[in-house]
Amino acid sequence: MTDLHVPEQPLPRKYLQSILFLAYRMAEADGAAVPRERRMIEILAEAVDMRDFRRDRDYNLLNDSKACSMLDLATAKDAALVVISLIMKADFENKEQERAYFSKIRALLGCGPITVPTDLQAHKKLALKFLA
Repeated sequence: MTDLHVPEQPLPRKYLQSILFLAYRMAEADGAAVPRERRMIEILAEAVDMRDFRRDRDYNLLNDSKACSMLDLATAKDAALVVISLIMKADFENKEQERAYFSKIRALLGCGPITVPTDLQAHKKLALKFLA
């Protein structure tokens, strides 16, 4: 397991769109974003004042590889993994497609395994430390 690079201050805004993009992709990894997943993304987006992140012109230019390549800071990579694992946890069914997507993103980021809180609220609090 790798130690998370938890920042003392939130990440710079330039990383947030890529992280929210990956969060939304995680929600859709199993073919359907359940309301709990969407609500969690909304909470994170509201916390960073990016409620309309999907309407941004640059959002439509992103794909998994490009979003990951934009995360050029270890803390930003950790933030992405914390956030997408939070979205996966919000879907209580935790399907194989979601686990496969998480593994794909972790490989694209070049990161090892991470350890996150098992409690959903504690996990959300950790994610918000990175973002807001």
